[in-house]
Amino acid sequence: MNDDYDASILYSLSSLQPVIRKDLASAMESGIQREDLKFQHMVFITYIGSREGVSQKELNQIMPYDKSYTSIMVRNLIQLGLIENRSSGRYYSLFLTPEGRDLFNQCKRLSNEVNDRLLNGFTDDEVVQFQRFLLRVKDNLSNKRFR
Repeated sequence: MNDDYDASILYSLSSLQPVIRKDLASAMESGIQREDLKFQHMVFITYIGSREGVSQKELNQIMPYDKSYTSIMVRNLIQLGLIENRSSGRYYSLFLTPEGRDLFNQCKRLSNEVNDRLLNGFTDDEVVQFQRFLLRVKDNLSNKRFR
């Protein structure tokens, strides 16, 4: 591949993420009428709601934030009454409260709306192919052999 093409792909990928995040944040903040919630709260609620019983350790490994920020967010969501931390011996698992479940369902609906806008005009086959391409890019960047 030529250098111009490589730079163009890199620019396209790096410029896409903030646009998607801004659109999703805007949709969630306007669609969920709570002054005490930020976009990041909704990211955590969405993840915990999709994987109820997740541990905070697992959350630290998956979320794009450092451990201290994840701890602060979990504590904050517990204080807001949106999640609870249940103990089973030495292990703690995070679960949505009924209010957290309602918020999770709202977040899912808004996320689907953004997804529909993002993929507007794509055929089903193109969506599948696009997802495969993105996973391949992610795998390439995660592969230690190339670091």
